[in-house]
Amino acid sequence: LNKGFFYGGSLVCFFIALLFKEMAVTLPLIVLCIDFLFLSHCRAKKVLKNLLRIHLGFFLVLGAYLFLRYAVANVTIISPESGTYPRNFSFGTHPCWRFFTVVKIITLYLRLLFLPYNLTVEYLFEAANSLFEPVVLIGFVLILTFLWIAIKSRQRHPALSFSIVWFFITLLPISNIFPQGNIFAERYAYMPSVGYCLGIGLLFSWILRQNIQTKALHYRGALYVLFIAWIIALGRVCYERNKVWQNDFTLWNDAVKKAPHSSLAHVNLAHAYLRMNYFDEALKEVDEAVQLTPSLPLPFLMRGHIYNRKGELGKAIEAFQSARERKAYGGEIYNSLAVVYGKNKQ
Repeated sequence: LNKGFFYGGSLVCFFIALLFKEMAVTLPLIVLCIDFLFLSHCRAKKVLKNLLRIHLGFFLVLGAYLFLRYAVANVTIISPESGTYPRNFSFGTHPCWRFFTVVKIITLYLRLLFLPYNLTVEYLFEAANSLFEPVVLIGFVLILTFLWIAIKSRQRHPALSFSIVWFFITLLPISNIFPQGNIFAERYAYMPSVGYCLGIGLLFSWILRQNIQTKALHYRGALYVLFIAWIIALGRVCYERNKVWQNDFTLWNDAVKKAPHSSLAHVNLAHAYLRMNYFDEALKEVDEAVQLTPSLPLPFLMRGHIYNRKGELGKAIEAFQSARERKAYGGEIYNSLAVVYGKNKQ
């Protein structure tokens, strides 16, 4: 009775988690891997015996969620066929561009974790159209290497295998096999980084257990120095990023410098200027965004807000109408027009 109660409670919590954060879709695979590596000790027959008793419930809950999301709620998968497009992204031309792009995305997340340099809140992302693009080819080799390590170490070092599997499983929802919204963002690496941290800790622990010395320098001491230097370097990066995230202006000013062709970065910087009542600077950023993406409504919506604050109601109405013509759905555009019409006594 107690086991059934807790198992049912875990399924309910799983469904609630799905409603709050889509990353929870990875839980059934994570539970399956825990069973295979730690409970069943890599014996597939034992995992199959646990399929009905443990795993089926999680996959049924996941199936129900996906049905509600795509069949009932009718959430659109972003694709050229649906006529919807993620921001700051262009679709590829090669028939296998989705596969190449997924490999590229995984490679960039690996780079983000191992070499966190040139960080920014906004990235411009181009689809990959060939396996032989340097990033795609290197990433393909790295992925195969990590998977090979996970397979080879599954019995002797199951925790290491689990750290690698965790990384790739939690990357699945954000690898944009089916592109939705933002293609690439630093915050998406949060859950995969758990596997990365576990793997690095296990590797460091294993190296320390080795009794290796060199003629000039004790190996263990050198490793400590290297590890401490690495932590200090990462701490420095964190400190610098904290300064960038100090406020909206510092954040989006940094984003514009690193992604000058991102219309979203310019619009958000314009909003930061608007909050400081720097109207001319805000209009300059909006004009840049309009030049970059003249078909998108967001720059025109921001232009309307700026003119409204300046008291130039005629120009504000014109900007809001331009945003509406570009299919700016939602209540904000109509509410903004209503406010400006009221001020203009129309």
